Amino acid sequence: MFAKINFLTALSALVLFFLPWMDIRCSGKSVATQTGFQTITGRSTPSEEMKPKPAAIQINLPVAEERQKESLGHAALIAVALVDVAAAVVFAFLALRTGSPRHTWLTGVLCAMALTLICIQWGNGFPAKQKLTESLSGRASEQTRLDGSAGLDPGFASAAMLDVETKPLPGLYLTLAALAIPTLIWVNGLLDRLKKQEGK
Repeated sequence: MFAKINFLTALSALVLFFLPWMDIRCSGKSVATQTGFQTITGRSTPSEEMKPKPAAIQINLPVAEERQKESLGHAALIAVALVDVAAAVVFAFLALRTGSPRHTWLTGVLCAMALTLICIQWGNGFPAKQKLTESLSGRASEQTRLDGSAGLDPGFASAAMLDVETKPLPGLYLTLAALAIPTLIWVNGLLDRLKKQEGK
């Protein structure tokens, strides 16, 4: 039963890497989202709010479609976590087919590692916020040097730079929850093994 649960949850976690994890907001408005995979590649998906772009206040944000070549940074820990989850799916499948306790144990270890790495990255902050702030700072400085020809208020630009934030979306929480299940099964197995050793 545990082998089936491990396989389904590890596979779910892998799929969830390709769903939105982060909502990138600027001055309180959503400008883009990033999937787990996109946090690795530095890409993003422009939000619906960014599609209509009034010319008077347009800021060439790197999250717009025409700026997709610009990177929002690479989350190395998430890349390692993705590899761990992919390997966990393989071992979970092998455990399901062969019934090997070793494969079940490896599935739990890999999911625990992936869960830890994602939490560390989340705690340290995803690269998108820093990269977007730096990009906005450079673009605002460049446009304000054009004698106001772009119609951009310097005060607005400064406020935009200060109000960049990344908000976690349900996809991130679901990924953590999916990884937590095999991790708990693995931890429970370790505790049972320790109890048996103490009883001898």
